[in-house]
Amino acid sequence: QANKVLKVDPATGTITAQASLDGPGVVAATADTIWIGTKTGVARLNVGDLSVAAVFKGISPESTGDLYATDEAVWVRLEGQRFLYEIDPRSNTVSRQVTADSQISGGSVIATADSIWTTASDDHMVYRLKR
Repeated sequence: QANKVLKVDPATGTITAQASLDGPGVVAATADTIWIGTKTGVARLNVGDLSVAAVFKGISPESTGDLYATDEAVWVRLEGQRFLYEIDPRSNTVSRQVTADSQISGGSVIATADSIWTTASDDHMVYRLKR
């Protein structure tokens, strides 16, 4: 089932909800929200019925990026000069954009209490950014 996000009951294998998205890829989740990178951006889905609550166009992690989600922030890692975005899930807005001096390759992202850690896989680099 291409371009679908499926919620499956693990006990029965039954599909209990589904959503259609344009090229779903990387995923991150909190207790009540699923964040999915698509070809065109990031989609916010309600965990219960997979209804789309918001779409953030133009910040797609594609296949070289990543997503990391908490209840306070969602970090979107992209390839390029504008490589990191923060989404505020309370206001459904992009609250921060991090720009590098030059193009950097795609990579992963994770957050701690005081830092954002991200890799640039093809550049063989790890970056630590203060929150």
